[in-house]
Amino acid sequence: MILIIAIGGDGTLISSARIYGYKGLPILGVNLGSLGFLTDIPPENLTKSLMDIVEGKFIEDERFFLEGNLKKNKKKLIALNEFVIHSDYVAQLIEYELYIDNDFVFRQKADGIIISTPTGSTGYSLSGRGPIVHPDVKAITILPMFPHSLNTSPLVINEDKEIIIKMVSKKNKAKLSADSHNSI
Repeated sequence: MILIIAIGGDGTLISSARIYGYKGLPILGVNLGSLGFLTDIPPENLTKSLMDIVEGKFIEDERFFLEGNLKKNKKKLIALNEFVIHSDYVAQLIEYELYIDNDFVFRQKADGIIISTPTGSTGYSLSGRGPIVHPDVKAITILPMFPHSLNTSPLVINEDKEIIIKMVSKKNKAKLSADSHNSI
């Protein structure tokens, strides 16, 4: 059995998950960071935790990933937490259209949009007042960031839906971020 041990904080675990977890390899998170939401094993419990794993005394916690790409860039992006589309400039609105399975949902002016997994629902999405989704629920949340609207609410959709975001205006540049690491 192969086991990846990610020693650090949640960011270290998320980076490891995009590389190894996405390929199906199990990861054990040892918390040396400040948050430790995903890396819940303290260093002083590492030996005991490893012995428990060898003896089969563990609970496997499976998470799903988001896959995405830009129309002009065929490189696949992977996210454990979320994809964020945001303005290239601070406090400048972008305008986009949201489609789910090729069906038009809405057109919005906002600072951006957060598309998150249940894992990411307790991260950036939570800061934007998005819903917390239990990790066992196979759902994706869609949260407009500071929308210029009086009636915009977060959406929760099934994990197997295809989400398409079309930028309406070419005037305002936007960036796509995967887990706050890769920005295109």
